[in-house]
Amino acid sequence: MFYPSDAEGIGGEYSGETHLAPDLLAARPWLTADTPRREVLTAVMAQEWTGLLALLGEYGPWVYAPDVAALQGLSRAYAALVSAATPAREEDVLAAARRHAGGTASLLARLEATDYRQKERGAAPETLAALEAAFWARAGETAAARRAEWAARRLRP
Repeated sequence: MFYPSDAEGIGGEYSGETHLAPDLLAARPWLTADTPRREVLTAVMAQEWTGLLALLGEYGPWVYAPDVAALQGLSRAYAALVSAATPAREEDVLAAARRHAGGTASLLARLEATDYRQKERGAAPETLAALEAAFWARAGETAAARRAEWAARRLRP
């Protein structure tokens, strides 16, 4: 989001998302818990300015990060939690979730609403290599398209 009007519009559009406001408020104790749902994003932006709003995983958490590096750090931290919970027994995950004292629903409890446990321990090396190749191909296509677009702009009279 780059403008306060972005925050207002997105805040209104996503005000029905169950965990958006609580997740953003849980990370920001300086904002009051009674901030109306549609105004939370505007309040965050008023104090942190531009940033990236993202939902990490199917059921959260929602995060607002100042840049891609921060978003990647949050994503890695969430991935570590999911990775640790994946092989754990459901009873252990729920016991840990009950220990959560934050202002939002435990991320561990939210995981239990999905089928995140893996029956098999991962993809075959060939599949992983193909996925990585597909990623780099798409990254290259994106970069080439952007480069061509920029070159076309510079050549215009």
